[in-house]
Amino acid sequence: NAKYLIGADGANSRIVDQVGLPVEGKMGVSGSINVVFEADLTKYVGHRPSVLYWVIQPGSNVGGLGIGVIRMVRPWNKWLCIWGYDIADGTPAVDEAHARQIVHSLLGDATIPVKIESTSTWTVNDMYATRLFDKRVFCMGDAVHRHPPTNGLGSNTSIQ
Repeated sequence: NAKYLIGADGANSRIVDQVGLPVEGKMGVSGSINVVFEADLTKYVGHRPSVLYWVIQPGSNVGGLGIGVIRMVRPWNKWLCIWGYDIADGTPAVDEAHARQIVHSLLGDATIPVKIESTSTWTVNDMYATRLFDKRVFCMGDAVHRHPPTNGLGSNTSIQ
């Protein structure tokens, strides 16, 4: 027996559903493609090292804002980029050629050698619980806040 239960079981929380916490918003607001790749981007980022780069490029419509994200995984040659897609058109099939095209489009330079490591697709959600607990059950994290604002992943730990 436990005195309390913490529901931190992710965006598809069974605990939130079982307890019946009220939620507002909607799931599947927009689509995103993650591409993990290796490339030497020193000439673009060496003078201004960072972990996260917001890139304005035509077609990089992440979350409807017209921007793309490049996140450093390992300096300065392993990266993750996020590229948006219209979920009304369905989830795109992303093969290596398509992934390379995404990276080159976001970088604005098709001459950079790129090695694609992996790809994945996911949807941006805009849903949150209006109450975080019921009696001795407390829920937190993605279970009650499924809203990465502008793909600011990790923001679920913030206070909005």
